[in-house]
Amino acid sequence: MASVNDIISKDDYNDLRATAVQILGDSSSSTPSYGYGQEILSTAVTQSDIVSVNEWGRLKWDITNIYLHQNGTVPGTSPSTDDPILDLDANSIISVDTSSNTTPYPYWENLLATLTTNRGQETLSTRRITTNHTDPLPGYTSRWGDPTAQELRCDVTVTFTTSQQARHFFNSGSHIRLQSYFTPQNDPGTSQEEHWESMLSSAGSQKFGGFTSLDFLSLTSSYQQLYTISDSSPYAANTYQIWVKSDVSNNSNGSAKQITLQLRYIDGYSEPPVIPDPNTGVIVDPAPTDGVDGTLELSVISYEAYGSMQGGAATFEVETPTVSVGLFYVA
Repeated sequence: MASVNDIISKDDYNDLRATAVQILGDSSSSTPSYGYGQEILSTAVTQSDIVSVNEWGRLKWDITNIYLHQNGTVPGTSPSTDDPILDLDANSIISVDTSSNTTPYPYWENLLATLTTNRGQETLSTRRITTNHTDPLPGYTSRWGDPTAQELRCDVTVTFTTSQQARHFFNSGSHIRLQSYFTPQNDPGTSQEEHWESMLSSAGSQKFGGFTSLDFLSLTSSYQQLYTISDSSPYAANTYQIWVKSDVSNNSNGSAKQITLQLRYIDGYSEPPVIPDPNTGVIVDPAPTDGVDGTLELSVISYEAYGSMQGGAATFEVETPTVSVGLFYVA
């Protein structure tokens, strides 16, 4: 690293550039949590010991484009309203006290450290929402929840052309969202039907992406539970769950190109037995039905990193996965 008042050398420049390229450029299996797969404007310096303003300028655009993706705006200038790089010529690019954030090298070095930490972040302004992937069928409309159909499931597969495209998708903050809905057949529905409707509404939209405790890189070929919610009394045995797995036994190096999300609707509630009148032995009221009637539906949407970049770079864009939503079935 440059010392106080040194001209920034090619090694210092290349160090900053290597960090920027690792975040913005192509992902590899050796560093699977890095890489957006986007265009790089800067080039490594191999000859001159002095880095030109043009070279610094191209690197500045790479760093700016990372910041723009993560925050939706270009980075602010520091320490003044003037850009700390473009005001300088090749022979005056110096490094002062590195505890200060008032000159180009420490300014961009510190900014890159933050961008590295936040590399899985994206904002509303730097993404697009792909058309709802849900199967056009009207959902599950048969009776369920009784002893013959106590659990329904639905499998959703998300497939990328390559494992690298999958890494770019999840590393960029792109993700899959799933939301289930239940509408009772009658209005109002039975108590249990109303509870299913309320519980799924409370569950809301659930996200699967990167940089969480259970994310793309922590998947295996066995299902792991992503989300669960249980109903309140007297229907506490009713549960909604989301499970997820990949097409490889261990995805720590990001080699998977397909994931499967399985939604489970478990109706463990059973109506209590009807006890006859102790004096007459007659059942006054008929036994209540143990089941639910209505429409169960699932929405699957992919939120994908997308947006313009600065400095003439191509549009920031990741691959749209192929999403297949299966039919609901009795487990």
